[in-house]
Amino acid sequence: MNSESYTFQNLMVATDGSEQSKKAFNQALEVFSSGNLFKVIHVIHVSNKEKTYLPKHFTLENIEQEYKTELLSRLTSNRYNLIFQEKNNKYQHSREQILDICSQAKGDFLFIGYTGRKGPKNDPTVLSQTVRGVAFNQMIPLVIIKELFVRKNQASGGFTFLVGIDGSKKSLKCLHIAASLANNPNDKLIACFAPSPDRIKQIDEINQKVQNEMAQINFQNWQYVSLQPNYDSGEAIINYVNLNEEVDVQFVIVKYNLYLCIKVIELFLTDRQQRFQSRKRKESILWQKC
Repeated sequence: MNSESYTFQNLMVATDGSEQSKKAFNQALEVFSSGNLFKVIHVIHVSNKEKTYLPKHFTLENIEQEYKTELLSRLTSNRYNLIFQEKNNKYQHSREQILDICSQAKGDFLFIGYTGRKGPKNDPTVLSQTVRGVAFNQMIPLVIIKELFVRKNQASGGFTFLVGIDGSKKSLKCLHIAASLANNPNDKLIACFAPSPDRIKQIDEINQKVQNEMAQINFQNWQYVSLQPNYDSGEAIINYVNLNEEVDVQFVIVKYNLYLCIKVIELFLTDRQQRFQSRKRKESILWQKC
């Protein structure tokens, strides 16, 4: 157990009735059901009555009933909240309304599917408009889900969280967040430094900072990894996760650089088979804009 940990209250999930948003919902439930990290899970849906062409299973009534039934079967009524709203014209996009709901509810994390009801775009290397929009404008740590991970199905019996570190206080703070989320004895944390060639001399310094931080957190199952120098830090992290057969990472946490965050999100979650043939990218991305 961590001596210093973050206290979370509200876990938010955005859904539109799509299969990908259901994965985000189930992943949120997996995290929510692990100990008592969160008090309430909020399921958000913003509908648009003008879209009369949508199939029945995408209607507000159908989606609300589906999630209500699922939550009732798993949680007491005081531990979940359904927030179903009609799109307000003051918002240009539904995602803006979703972010406003998260802000009003003081959400700690927002879980969202990699794609929505329209499914993957014609070009799978292009991040969906909704995810990109939320990522650039987010006011809440964002968890983008492509595949559903369940602890009991992992070979180790736990999750592995990789945290991108650059030595800044903001990136070191991510260690605390990851350690709080990694509340299962089988969970593991990797502190990963991807230096550019001009920061090679800082490898030991960053290592010491991480050592000091982890000593404060009192988290035992972790390791520090310094990658080969690369001017493209995002590429270096992605190569480490996808091409290293000795690691099996479920969640990647990046915070310290907006460009890097978007780059990591795009490269992890898109199916660029010509780039990485050896492993299929399934990792989920958790990140917060500085």
